[in-house]
Amino acid sequence: MKKILFSLLTIGVVAVVAVLGTKAYFSDQEQVLGNTISTGTITIDLTSESFTEQVSHFVIEDLKPSQNAYTNFTVVNTGTNPVNVWKKLEFGVCSSSRNPTQAGAFCDLENVTNYDLKVTLADCSFTQPGVNDWHHTIFKDGQNISMGTVYSTGQGVGGSVEKGVFLGMIPAGCSMDVTQSYHMPGTVRNEYQGATQTFDLTVYAEQLSGTVWFDNKDPNMPVADGYWTIADDIGGVLTYTVRDLKFHGSFTGKVTLPNTKYYLVAFNDPWSSADPKLAEGDSNNAGNLTFSFDVSVDTMTNQKLWLVPAADYSGGGVSGWPPTNFLFERGLMDYYESL
Repeated sequence: MKKILFSLLTIGVVAVVAVLGTKAYFSDQEQVLGNTISTGTITIDLTSESFTEQVSHFVIEDLKPSQNAYTNFTVVNTGTNPVNVWKKLEFGVCSSSRNPTQAGAFCDLENVTNYDLKVTLADCSFTQPGVNDWHHTIFKDGQNISMGTVYSTGQGVGGSVEKGVFLGMIPAGCSMDVTQSYHMPGTVRNEYQGATQTFDLTVYAEQLSGTVWFDNKDPNMPVADGYWTIADDIGGVLTYTVRDLKFHGSFTGKVTLPNTKYYLVAFNDPWSSADPKLAEGDSNNAGNLTFSFDVSVDTMTNQKLWLVPAADYSGGGVSGWPPTNFLFERGLMDYYESL
């Protein structure tokens, strides 16, 4: 009898499972077909008036104390994305026709040749024909910085020994004119006659990584196409997510005014009724400034960012000038709102 009951129980369980397995439910489905994920391109070209089909490098000849020499080249962003750009010099073979046995002692021209550097963004579709969107003097001759010092220590805002000097951001389809000058001081010793120093120039382009460097400029020292960067500890770094639902990140740096409220603003030319203020923070007794932000904003492309005292800001823009206490973002930046 127990065996019969057990068999009936087993059959009943199987029957229940079978009934449950044959149930149906109302349903519907829609499909989104042909979806793709693609990557952009990071490519640049170099051109120069000094380049020919036979010679694609710079030749600076017969430089003597108290004289200056100039070279220039253009970096063209031929890719589909904006890029941050660095320039690096690597010094190679040195020889001396006058002191061949002492070439090592009197042939380090990179350490006795001062250097300045200026960049200008040009040929952009979002600017008027013939109008440069921004320009920047990174090193000026009066700073008396040698080539060797610049590239062995990674000097300059955003610079590093590995990548070189940070030049700025180039939007897709735009170009950057780079002007370099070489100054041999009048104090260079006579033993340097007949010396030849070789060096390689490398321009490195990288996708925007969400790092923006700020520095201050001297409004009392104008150069040919703008103001030059002050070589001091005033400046900072803003990090953010290039593409996201919100514009969020943080700033860490130092400003000229202690115990002062600063605003991070998106520069508009001209200023409009729309509030360009993105974030704010208060500097401490030493002028150190740190703040974070998480705001909903529309996509910003080829944008300049300023860091200004709150007292120089009103309504939809900046009212104070000259910018003695401002910090300026180096070059341009992009943020893409991800919907």
